[in-house]
Amino acid sequence: MLKSLHEDSDINKDTNILFYCPDLLGPEKINTTIVNFVSENTSNILNHCEVFKNTYLHPKLTLSQNIEFHCNCSGKKSEDFIEKHQLEDYFKRKNNSLVVEISNQEKLEISMLLYMFNNSVNIFNRGPIMRLVKGKKSTYSIFFKQYFSSNAIYYFSKENEKFDGLENIFDFFVIMKEDNDFIIFNNTDDLKNHLQN
Repeated sequence: MLKSLHEDSDINKDTNILFYCPDLLGPEKINTTIVNFVSENTSNILNHCEVFKNTYLHPKLTLSQNIEFHCNCSGKKSEDFIEKHQLEDYFKRKNNSLVVEISNQEKLEISMLLYMFNNSVNIFNRGPIMRLVKGKKSTYSIFFKQYFSSNAIYYFSKENEKFDGLENIFDFFVIMKEDNDFIIFNNTDDLKNHLQN
């Protein structure tokens, strides 16, 4: 039987958790895994959460239509999103562009910012989030880091994930085992030592 992380006094609904799982998990397994690790109050929130996908922005809609749609669904204003992320100039140039016409890097950055803006609980199943947060190449790295401080982040890592620099982002590192058991670490050094042995 899995023990819930919320039995630990350091765990709360805003805890960022990295799940180390070599196997790619489907959406239902991801949701079940998170529910097993968080308090009942947070698990109710998960009923309305979606796992981030690279297809968050619809390619046949304009950038403006995508932002309006996602903000409306979350009860937020698109103007607040644009202002918060200092996208005024970018939006003037690209607001009527179809998403398919925007570069892959820009599409990824905008879609992740929009997803994190509209959801207080963020779930990532692999994907490039770590590169954007840790890297200095993204214009928006500061905003990603702010979301990692304010939102609850659940990240399911790939097997060969580089863990350097993640100790300031995640509160707990959980190794998923085949027998539905797990091992919890609160720092990357212990995690790396365990994986090397």
